[in-house]
Formats: sequence, C-alpha cells, structure tokens
Amino acid sequence: MNETYETVEPGRAEIDALQGPALIEFGNAWCGHCRAAQPLIAAAIEKHRGTRHIKIADGAGQALGRSFGVRLWPTLIFLDAGKEKSRLVRPTHSGAISEALHAIDPM
Repeated sequence: MNETYETVEPGRAEIDALQGPALIEFGNAWCGHCRAAQPLIAAAIEKHRGTRHIKIADGAGQALGRSFGVRLWPTLIFLDAGKEKSRLVRPTHSGAISEALHAIDPM
C-alpha cells in the first residue's frame, strides 16, 4: 500500500495508458474521512500485491480529480488497463474495497 499522497499528479493520458490493475485514491492527509479509510484500504489491498496503488492529493484546481468527477474524499477509482471499472466514495468497510479489487485483480 502506498502511504503518501502524491502532490504532483500524473496526467490523465498517463493514467489512461496504465497496464494492469490500479487503484487511484483521491484525498488528502489532513482529511478525517481519508484517515479513517486508511486501515480499510490497507486490509483490502494487502492480498492484491499486483495492483498499483496511486494516492493523489486532491484539491481545487487539480485536473486529474476533476477529470474523474471527484467531489468527496476519499474517492477510490478501480482501473483495469486504464479503464474505470468501479469506484467507491468514502468507504466504511473493507469488504466493498476487497470486492472492487477482486474485480480488477482476481489474484
């Protein structure tokens, strides 16, 4: 699991070109909802070592978050080969995260 929110976001073209399964997490280190979700994400992603985890520090004027229509944090976008397969907004249990991860990375 990636522990740090990246402050320099990749471009949308770079995300669209990703190969394999990926989880993009939009949020911020100071966000209470984001902090509460960290153990849930960690528990779920532990079994999916083949899934790339990208944490993006989102905010006003951040192009990548806007391109995905992110409005609340954390927003988890589950991608397979650069295509969105599902998303979760403010997840409250690891089961939903695990299910979405399994859909893109059956292990």
